[in-house]
Amino acid sequence: MLYQSFSGDAGVGEASFRAKDSTLRNDSDGPMFFVTNTQAVASLQNVALVQSGDVLVKVAAGRWGKAGANGGDFTMTAKDQTLTGQVLADSISSVALDLGEGAVYEGAFNADNTAQRAAITLAQTAHWSLTADAYVSSISDEATGYANIASNGHNIYYDQDAATALGGRTYSLPGGGKLLPRN
Repeated sequence: MLYQSFSGDAGVGEASFRAKDSTLRNDSDGPMFFVTNTQAVASLQNVALVQSGDVLVKVAAGRWGKAGANGGDFTMTAKDQTLTGQVLADSISSVALDLGEGAVYEGAFNADNTAQRAAITLAQTAHWSLTADAYVSSISDEATGYANIASNGHNIYYDQDAATALGGRTYSLPGGGKLLPRN
């Protein structure tokens, strides 16, 4: 959990977490990473993530901070890393997933379409396998023709105002899905 309680136990700023060549274990059904009432970043490289639940990241209001202004803003960077599970954010929270070289992600990214902002970036050698439709504010992919995205028949819906480089067009994805603007 990355959060700001405002109880005097921590200064205001950005929470950060970094792990490399290690194992993180979560034996609860809760998310592997929960961010609330703060801005936070996490960096993972070659970390074994062992968890009971199916939520990788949840960014949402919690019991800390002022109601309506206590969401989170979270950026996760992964390199040479396997990630599995849902990435969730509520309407007052933002999430960004930066899949660097050698990163593999299998999961549902903002599938409930509730995040205030949800961005995903893929390096050329990164890979994303969708398990549900995804809703993004923006998407950036170094691979030509989105060749590193296995849609598995699911679609990625993007925000035309935030992802202006996509020009409001629809793109075919490997596996039968599409990258298309949200209405």
